[in-house]
Amino acid sequence: MPSSAPACPYVGLQTDPSLRYSYATESHRCFALPEGPEHAPDVDFQMRFCLTAEHPQCPRFRARESGLMALPEEAAEMAAQPRQPWRSLPPVWLTAGLAALLLLVLAGWQLSRLLRPPALPTPAAAAQPTPLGSPAWPTPPPVETQAVPVVAPPQPTPTPTPAADEVRLVLTPAANAVGWVGSNESRGNHFGDSYLHAGIFQGEIVHSAMQFDLSRVPRGAPIRSVTLVLTGLDDSRLNPNAADIWQVRWLAPEINEDWPRRNFQDIHNARIFQSLVPAIAQSELAPFAVQELRFNAEQRALLERALVDQQTLIAFRIDGPQAGADNLFTWDSGYGPATRDNGPKLIIVAGPPPPTPPPVPTQDYIVVTSTPTPENVLTAAAMAQTATAFATLYGTPQPTPRSMVTATPTPANMETVQAARLLAGLPPVIVPTPTPANVATATAIAVYATAQALTTGTWTPIPANAVTATPTRPPVVITNTPTPANAATLVARYIAELTRVAAGPPTPLPPGAATPTPTATPVPEPANLATAEYRAALATIEALAGLLPYATAAPPTATPTATPLPTVAAESAIAPRMRNTIVFRSTREGGQPKLFKARADCVASAQGCQQAEAVTTMDMPSYLAAVSRKGLSPDGQVRLVVDRDLYGRPQIYAVDQAEGTLRRLLDVNGATFDPAWSPDGQRIAFVSDMDGNDELYVVNRDGTGLQRLTFNTWEWDRHPAWSPDGSQILFYSNRTAGRRQLWVMNADGSGLRNVSNSEYNDWDPVWIW
Repeated sequence: MPSSAPACPYVGLQTDPSLRYSYATESHRCFALPEGPEHAPDVDFQMRFCLTAEHPQCPRFRARESGLMALPEEAAEMAAQPRQPWRSLPPVWLTAGLAALLLLVLAGWQLSRLLRPPALPTPAAAAQPTPLGSPAWPTPPPVETQAVPVVAPPQPTPTPTPAADEVRLVLTPAANAVGWVGSNESRGNHFGDSYLHAGIFQGEIVHSAMQFDLSRVPRGAPIRSVTLVLTGLDDSRLNPNAADIWQVRWLAPEINEDWPRRNFQDIHNARIFQSLVPAIAQSELAPFAVQELRFNAEQRALLERALVDQQTLIAFRIDGPQAGADNLFTWDSGYGPATRDNGPKLIIVAGPPPPTPPPVPTQDYIVVTSTPTPENVLTAAAMAQTATAFATLYGTPQPTPRSMVTATPTPANMETVQAARLLAGLPPVIVPTPTPANVATATAIAVYATAQALTTGTWTPIPANAVTATPTRPPVVITNTPTPANAATLVARYIAELTRVAAGPPTPLPPGAATPTPTATPVPEPANLATAEYRAALATIEALAGLLPYATAAPPTATPTATPLPTVAAESAIAPRMRNTIVFRSTREGGQPKLFKARADCVASAQGCQQAEAVTTMDMPSYLAAVSRKGLSPDGQVRLVVDRDLYGRPQIYAVDQAEGTLRRLLDVNGATFDPAWSPDGQRIAFVSDMDGNDELYVVNRDGTGLQRLTFNTWEWDRHPAWSPDGSQILFYSNRTAGRRQLWVMNADGSGLRNVSNSEYNDWDPVWIW
C-alpha cells in the first residue's frame, strides 16, 4: 500500500539501505550524510520526520540536498572528542574483541529463535489443514524480518484534556482477560497471548476478545467520553485483494461471568449489546496504526446505567470476515513476548460523582415454585408444544441463573404423595374411584383414560400391599415437585398456568392420580367465547404436535371404549381477532421485554407500527400457532429446523414429514438460520452471515435460486416474516442508531423502510394471517 506522504529517500535498514519498514523501528539508519558518523534516528524522530512528508525539515536532509557530505556541527564535535580507547588497542586484541562480540550476537540470535513461537505458514503452505490436537492458530512471524511498502503510520487523534472537575481513566485488560479464540477449538482460549487475531484463516473463524474492569470509574458520575483504542501489530495475513471490514461489539453483561474460561462458542454466540461505529475498514489496518472507537451518547448513557447497577465489567469482541478467502489482521494485546506495549486501552472521562451515591440496587432472585402436574393431557401437550416453539426460535436455553432459589411448598397432587411413600418404603395409596354420575361423565372418563394410555403406556397392576385413603387417614406430605430442568420448561409452564387462570377455574381431578384406572370428571360446556377459543387452541396445538393419535390407537384393557376426540383444523388455532396483526417483542413499556401486537396495515401507514398494545394470555395460543406455522411448509410436507454443523455453525435442514429424511437446505460457507416459508410454499426467507454480516436471503424450496436481499456495512438484519400475499417481508434490524427496529421491504429487496420509527427496541416480528 503506497503512501500518499512519501518518506525520506535516505532512510533504510542497517543491513540493506535500499529497504525500509512502513513503521518506526530501531533497525532504521539515516544515510543522508555518508561521510558523517552512522546515525540512528530514534522512533519519535522517525514518526515526526523520517517516515512522513515532513522529512524535508530534517537538518541532515537539508544538508544533503545542499551538497554537504557531513554536518559542520558534527564535524566540529567529532574533532573535539578524545580518541576512543578501543582505537589504541593492538590489532590482535581488537580482532579478538570483535570475534567475542560476534559470538555473543550469534548466541543471542539462536536463543531468541528457540524462545520464539513457531511462525505462521507461508501462503504456499496455507492450504494444508492444521493437524488435530495441535495449536489451532500459529504465531505470526516477527515484524522486524519483513520489508513492506512504505506507509506513513496514522497519528492518533489527541484526547481532549479533562476539565478541572473531570477525571480521566486509562483502563487496560488483565493478562487473562485479553486474547483471541478460534472456531477449530471446542475448549479453551488464547487469553494472555501477544496477538489479537480477528478474521478468517484456513477456514477458521477467529475473534479478538477483551474485558475491562470498570471498578475505578466513580459510580453515578456522568460519563463525558469513552474511547476504545486499538494498535495494530501485524498485517502479514491481510488479503490485498479484499476490502473487508472489522466490527467491534460490546457484549451483553451475562458473558462477563467467568470470562477467563470462555471459549469460542461462548464468545461467538454471545448476545451483542451494542456495536461501536464506524466499522474499521481494511484500508485503515497496518502495524502501529491506531483505531479509536468512541461511544455515542446512547452508549454512554447505557454505561452510566450499568455502573449504577454495579456492573463493573465490560467485554468487547472484534469480528472480522467470517467467510471467503483468508483475511486476518492482528492487533497488539499488550502481553506476551511479541508485544510492543501497545495493548488495548479504554479511556473514560467522567464528571464529578454525585454528593450522595446512588442507592445500591436490590439483588433480584428468580423464585421457582413447584408446579402441579398438568390438569389434563391437553395441557401437557400445550406445554410440550410451547417448549418446542421456544427451542426452535431461540435455540438451547441459557443455563439456570445463579440467583435462582427453589421454593418448597406442600405438594398439590397425589403423584408427589406416592413418590414420597415409595422413597420411604411405604405402600402406595389407592383412592376409590367414584361411580360416574351420568353418561357424559362416564364418556369423559373413557376418553381421558384412553388419552393417558396412549401417552403413558399400560397401567401398572395394583400392588398387593396397597392401602385405601379415607378422610380420617389423609396421606402424609414429604417432598415437593421437582424443579424444572431448564429455562424453556419454566417459561412453558408459566405460560400454561397464565392461560389456565385466564380461562377460569378448571374442573379439578378427583383425588388419587396414581391409580391403575385414573378417573376424570366431565368437562362442562364453556361459559363464554374466550373459554371455547382457549380449549380449541389447546386441542389444535396438541394435534399439531402429533402427540395424541386418538382415532387410531386402541383403548386400554378393562376400560370403556374410547370416543375419539374431535379434530381441530390448523387454521382454527388462530383466533379471528388475531388475524392480520403483527406480533413483536418490545421494550416500549420499560423493564423486561414484552409481546405487543399491531394492525398489519401499519406497515403501509406513515406513522408505522407505533400504535401497539400488549399481547394478552388469551392471544398466546394464536401467537404460538403462527410461530409453529412459520417453519412448516403450507402443504405440511416439509418442516425446517436449525441445527449446528461440524464447525458449530447453525444451519437450516429440511425434514420430510412423511419419510422422516433430513437434508441440508444450502451448502454455503457461513451460518444459516431464522427460516420462514412463503405463503405459496415455493420460497424460503432466511438469515446468513455468508457475506460477512447477518443478511436476508431467499431461496427456492429445493435449495436453488439463492438471492441476497439486504446489503449492509456493519449492521445486521434478522427474523424475516412474510406478508399474506408473499409480496413483502417484515424483519428487524439495528440500522437505526444501533437500536432494533422493525423494517419492511418488497420480496425482491426493494422499497426498504422503517415501520417502527421509535426510540424503543422492537424485534422478532411475526405476521399473523
